[in-house]
Amino acid sequence: MQPHSIDSSEFSIPPSSDKRLYFWLPRSEIAFFQSIVDSFDNMARIRTERNLGERALVVLMYPDVLQQEINDTMHYYAQESGNTPDFV
Repeated sequence: MQPHSIDSSEFSIPPSSDKRLYFWLPRSEIAFFQSIVDSFDNMARIRTERNLGERALVVLMYPDVLQQEINDTMHYYAQESGNTPDFV
């Protein structure tokens, strides 16, 4: 049996549709925000990009089809924590 060579015309990889949202949060609130994001399976990934004093620059990576859920999550966080994310 001959190995089958892959012709790139046989398949296509869809372009990435991930979005990134950058914002500053108090460092003391990162774990709380992470727990909110983690409560939804595969909604988004969170990463701390930089710490500056008592604040952290956070990036939230998510599929663009979940934009409304991300908006709702950000509003929920602001309501529950009393902190408004400082969007970049």
